[in-house]
Amino acid sequence: MNSKISVFIIVLLFFQGCFGGSPASAKTETSGHKKIKYVKSKHGLGTLMKISGDRGKMIRELNKDTKCFEKISKAIKDSNIKVGAAAKDIRKKYGDPVVVVQEDSSESSTRWVYKPGTGSFFEGKKACLVFNKEDCLERFSIVDDEK
Repeated sequence: MNSKISVFIIVLLFFQGCFGGSPASAKTETSGHKKIKYVKSKHGLGTLMKISGDRGKMIRELNKDTKCFEKISKAIKDSNIKVGAAAKDIRKKYGDPVVVVQEDSSESSTRWVYKPGTGSFFEGKKACLVFNKEDCLERFSIVDDEK
């Protein structure tokens, strides 16, 4: 445990040295004929920590999308999803879709798309569910647009 704390402190001090300090303090290096001026930022470490936290949230969201896709795909393959099922029941059991799209201009049907977190909307596997205006499942499919 002490070695983990020591490593954390060393990394923290390193980033503090690179990005800490006041905006007035600056280092100048000469590289060839160009002068490069590095300005320390008092917000540097905080910004790095925020970016790291945001990245963690993004990864958790992508993992959640993948888990929902896998659950809905398995349910479709195992014939556990039936036409006429309520949208709210499907959302509760299998999770939120990645995207919800109105099928046509009259807005009489809605398409839910589930995809793996690392997948693309333009290619790869997707699970599509189409609901009518009463929010009952009309049709569903697994689409594989591999190129």
